[in-house]
Amino acid sequence: MHTRKINLLSAIVLTSVLGFGAVGANASATLRLDEPATMRQAQELLQGQEWEQAVEVLRALVKEDPKDAQAQFMLGYALHASGDIDNAILVHKKATKMPAVAPMAFYNLGCAYALKGETTDAFEALNTAIALGVRDVAQFSGDTDLRSLHSDERWAPMLKSIDAITKAESALHFWVGTWDCYDSTTGKLAGKNTLAFRVGNKVIHESWVSSGGQYSGESWNVYNRESNAWEQTWVDTTGNLLHIEAPVDSDEYDGLMFEGKNIATGNKPSLSRMHVRPIEDGRVMQTGFSSKNKGKTWTKQYEFIYVPAGEAFALEAED
Repeated sequence: MHTRKINLLSAIVLTSVLGFGAVGANASATLRLDEPATMRQAQELLQGQEWEQAVEVLRALVKEDPKDAQAQFMLGYALHASGDIDNAILVHKKATKMPAVAPMAFYNLGCAYALKGETTDAFEALNTAIALGVRDVAQFSGDTDLRSLHSDERWAPMLKSIDAITKAESALHFWVGTWDCYDSTTGKLAGKNTLAFRVGNKVIHESWVSSGGQYSGESWNVYNRESNAWEQTWVDTTGNLLHIEAPVDSDEYDGLMFEGKNIATGNKPSLSRMHVRPIEDGRVMQTGFSSKNKGKTWTKQYEFIYVPAGEAFALEAED
């Protein structure tokens, strides 16, 4: 019978789910005093690797409240660790339907399937875990539960996908910050722009105010995994509505080149481009273009140098 030890990734999950104060097989527990006595008992039993007793306590908790995601996840973990893989799979599946613990529940489900030799189900569960944000390559590679998958032709591409997804989802993160934006030609302050994460770090919200405050606008930016592109929707005080997107797998540009339709009040829709890219000294360059002939030619509308708010700035003199 297989007994699954507390490995690094599971310990990390237990840090958040159980309140552990350290990570590792010998992590010491910091028990939450506001937890019911039975939950504190379950935590102590899990940390002490007393799996069968933990299962008994956790079954009682789940019976009392089947919607308790914490208890459901912990029960699956305890069953898995005790070697009762068949029942662990059943509980892992229930936990995958609970958003609070779904990412790691899918990971543990994949581990359980791998131990059973059910490789297709294992890869399906692991790829779902990756999509939900479980992306520690070292953990995947070092987890003994997954050894049976290493020789499978799907293993290497799966690990490679972790890096690709992470890079794509963070491709616009360089733009996040509070910025003073200067005209690249005149060196004058054009406005201030604040870009901040929303929904964790899945969405970037932009809030622009021009110098003097006469013009303002906001945008929402999100990575679309299906199209492998960042998408922006922009609205401003003049009534402009902009829908643009930037593929993340293009090697043609530094940063991201957005392109799409600009619907301006009183005018026919036109094509717009916005090129944002990191430059030296922690700054960002943004250049806007428009086209009135369906993209055959492009006219530069503006170019801003983004400088961290409050930082001194002056255009470098040309030779």
